[in-house]
Amino acid sequence: NGASLFSHLLAAVATVGVCYLQICDEQAQTFWKKAGIGAFMSLLLVTRHDSFALLAGLFLLDRVIIRRWDFVKDAPAFIFGGVPITAAWLGYNAAVTGNPFLTTMRWAFPGFQTLGIVHYRFAVTNTIDMAALLLLFAGAVPVLLYGWALRVRLRRRAIRFYDLPLPAAFLLFIFYPHSPGHQYGPRYWYFAWASVALTIGPELARAGGAVGFSGSRSG
Repeated sequence: NGASLFSHLLAAVATVGVCYLQICDEQAQTFWKKAGIGAFMSLLLVTRHDSFALLAGLFLLDRVIIRRWDFVKDAPAFIFGGVPITAAWLGYNAAVTGNPFLTTMRWAFPGFQTLGIVHYRFAVTNTIDMAALLLLFAGAVPVLLYGWALRVRLRRRAIRFYDLPLPAAFLLFIFYPHSPGHQYGPRYWYFAWASVALTIGPELARAGGAVGFSGSRSG
């Protein structure tokens, strides 16, 4: 749906990088894996701010719940990895707009990027249309498998941050931007699409490849 023509593909790469390094770091913690997470987060920040806000929020909540106050010990590595790209981005903003915190998009189109619903019927119908496009372009099977796996994880209380970017993006873009649900297809959810494999794969393996949509394992 045109994701490869815009910034969505790079946002997806950054999202996968964060997820991959975090999973690896849980197997064997190192400073450099955490620094890599910071670098990928920074890359996501400068690529798509909305995707960054979603993933960073989910990641922070995940880390605080699992690591508690030990999360503070991890922060220097995240910051170390994230500073170079973020600093370059802030410098670029300052050079173009005169303000490091004023992005070129907001500078070029002031007032365009807003949040809020001004027409509820359009918000609902447009989001349903985009969901139908997701089924068309991505396929019904992985979407249904993701829904099943997410339900299983919720019931087991085994949810991780990488399980939630897709539904979080679905909800955010109802309010994004300028017009409710304004988007040109499911590519706005594309950054989160690859991460659904991290939800589907473990649950399929745990179920021995047998999927039961009624709530019980089949076979």
